[in-house]
Parts: sequence; C-alpha cells; structure tokens
Amino acid sequence: MAVVINGNGTVTGIAVGGLPDGIVDNGTMADDAVAIADLAATGTASATTFLRGDNSWQEAGGAWAVKGSGETSFSGIGNVDITGLTKTTKIFFKQSHMTTTHPTRIRLSTDNGSSFDSGANYDVGGSEMGTSTAWNTEITNGANNFHITNFATPVPVAGAHNFYIEVTVVDPQNTTDYTLVTTHMYGQSDHGSYVGMKCMNYKVTSAVNAIRIYNVSYLFTGSYLVLELN
Repeated sequence: MAVVINGNGTVTGIAVGGLPDGIVDNGTMADDAVAIADLAATGTASATTFLRGDNSWQEAGGAWAVKGSGETSFSGIGNVDITGLTKTTKIFFKQSHMTTTHPTRIRLSTDNGSSFDSGANYDVGGSEMGTSTAWNTEITNGANNFHITNFATPVPVAGAHNFYIEVTVVDPQNTTDYTLVTTHMYGQSDHGSYVGMKCMNYKVTSAVNAIRIYNVSYLFTGSYLVLELN
C-alpha cells in the first residue's frame, strides 16, 4: 500500500515498523495512547503490584499481610506452633487466666517445626515493671528457651492474669547473622498491672522457619494473630 498524506493532516499506508526509530517523541503521542498491555514488562499488572525501575511488575513491599490466626485453650502443657516463616513476622497474642507461676516461653526451629531447639542458643535481655516494683532487668546468655514473662513481681505469681504480647521475628531467613526476636508485653492481674520489653539473639546462622510459643503447667486460654511483612 502506498503511503498517502491526507489533506486532514493524517497519514495512511504505513506498515507496522515502517517508521524509523526515534521519529515519534513524547510530544507526538497522544495522552493515554499506551495501554498497560502494550508495555514490554515482565510479571503481571494487578491492583497489588507496581511497575519497578527494572521494567517488572512486583508486589508492593512494606505492608503486613495476615498469615494466620487461631484460638488457644490449654490446661497443662500446651503450645502454638507457627511454621513456614519466610519473612519478618509479627505474632499478636492475647492470653488470659494464668493460674501458676510458670512463664510463657519461645523456642525456634530451623526444620519448619519438626523439632524446636532446646540447646543453649538463646541470649536474652530485657526489662519489666509491675505495679509494686521498679524496672527489673534480665540478661541471660546461653538459655535453652526465651521467657516472655518471668522475672519481675508481680509476674509471674499465682492468680488470674490477662495480658497482651507482641512477638516479632526479624528477617528469619537471614543466614549471615543471628536471628533477632523482640517482645512487648502489657498486662493486668489480681496483683496489679505490668509492662515488659525483651529482645533475644538466636545464636544460629541457619534460616529460622518456625516458632513455638508454649506454656508449662497452667490454664492458658486466648487468641493469636500472625502477620507477615511483604
């Protein structure tokens, strides 16, 4: 087909690829002339992805996604296992009705929960304050688990307790440095109110992919929510 310049300023007869490279600039193209489907990008465009500088569609980072949730009700020894950890993970735990002096504890796994490390690989530091006490500080190196609550009066003393725990496992797939776990705890009991903060280094450079939150010999009821950082 012959190329024809029409009287109305349009051109017909140009085959696909018929114009030299670089002849059409941004000012020549009409607004909204290029659809998403026309972009030579990899990945899939959707409501949850963005076009990255390397011309690929990627999920937006920095948002927390729900990984799981559940209810707990133990009378005696019991535990909650969260497996399949691949990214920084937060676990929000609402726990009630502690009736003995045993604390809530944490152990980690590098085989996705087939076993949980009970060796001397937990270095723990933190502070806790109760209604009738000043700040009490704990530093324990080489422990065989991580106590969330255990070292300041009135915690843990016999009686009814209601408390809220936030546990964060930071970058569990890191194999260069130790895995960091942090906790924040807020509570109220028959003996007053209390607040505590702790951090732990898990002295293993293998990727961590599961966490166990467990109790030893007391009535334990509550609920939990697990979030994963995208």
